[in-house]
Amino acid sequence: MKLISRTIVIVITIALFVWLYRACMSVRNLSHSIRDEASYACVIVESAGGATAVLLACRQLAETFAPANGRLFYDVPITNNGIPSILRKMNLKEIHVGKEYVLIDLDEPGHRAALLAFPVGASEFGSTVITNGLWYWNGTPSKETREVSRAFDASVESYYHKGGN
Repeated sequence: MKLISRTIVIVITIALFVWLYRACMSVRNLSHSIRDEASYACVIVESAGGATAVLLACRQLAETFAPANGRLFYDVPITNNGIPSILRKMNLKEIHVGKEYVLIDLDEPGHRAALLAFPVGASEFGSTVITNGLWYWNGTPSKETREVSRAFDASVESYYHKGGN
């Protein structure tokens, strides 16, 4: 009887160890994929002309398309001629101009690449800083990203209602 009890305890302990190991590896792989996506966003920014140029283009966009009449954000159609050419090089999916940010969602299959750009002196937030004023954001909601999350969710809902895939 004691032998059976010990065997059961050993089997349960090994199973628990294997489960914990797999759970830890899963979290580790997730953090690696987030870092990889941030690196990928940096490559996109550099290929478009560099972080400073992209940030200046976003700030120009914010001045041109600032939300008015109490709106939280303004969706800029990606076909709009007012979008700076440096941003057009980045395979745009959606652009949202908020009161204190510009959110650029890039259409990159297999990658989640979103950028947040901020005016001088604004509170900055995101997942990974690219340069002062320009951040990669993985879309994870937080206290700081509540307004951005609402804009993003509204945009996604609108996209699917229009028949997007």
